[in-house]
Amino acid sequence: MNKTAIFIGHRECLQVKESILESIIIDLIENGIETFLSGGMGNFDWLSANILYHLKEKYPKINNILVIPYLNFNIGNYSY
Repeated sequence: MNKTAIFIGHRECLQVKESILESIIIDLIENGIETFLSGGMGNFDWLSANILYHLKEKYPKINNILVIPYLNFNIGNYSY
């Protein structure tokens, strides 16, 4: 069974440290999470997507799916 984690945060993400979030994501991956959904709206969403993008080299089975919040949403970075 495929397990999924969802990252939906606030536009301003001042208190989350990238290293801590990366450690949490690695723990999720090592516990069987392969699919991640990212909101794409705020700083937390893009920070999560960036970390997942770089972790894909080490964990090729993971997928990060952008959940578009609006039909006319402008994607800021297509590479993630």
